[in-house]
Amino acid sequence: MEPVFDAETVISAPREAVWATLTDWSRAPEWMDGVEALAADGPVAPGTVLTFTANGRDRQSSILDAAPSEALTIRSVLRGITADYAYALEDVPGGTRVSLVATCATSGVQRLLGPVLRDAMRRTDSAQLEALRSVVEDS
Repeated sequence: MEPVFDAETVISAPREAVWATLTDWSRAPEWMDGVEALAADGPVAPGTVLTFTANGRDRQSSILDAAPSEALTIRSVLRGITADYAYALEDVPGGTRVSLVATCATSGVQRLLGPVLRDAMRRTDSAQLEALRSVVEDS
């Protein structure tokens, strides 16, 4: 997996409130650019499948790792592209520090598109945490 971007922000809310919004799949379109809907086939736990709609098409991801109110990693695999989004939450004075590390691996013919794909991920998703902050703080 190659690094794509990392981001960090402090949200003026307790960690549990940030976690609640982060894992309230129905609210994902409020802070995930391009996501029209997101639903889970089970609890917030490793192996749970997330189905999201983007650009009118359904795609699936899965929860790779979850530690309630501490960490969440979501993995997407599609035609030779694997992308991980790892979120971490930490108490800090005045709120919660949230970090996001995105990584990506390509295989087969997708390797040729790796740099373009990583750039698109960076442009689309690097502002995710700022959007999440706005949603949590405005709630």
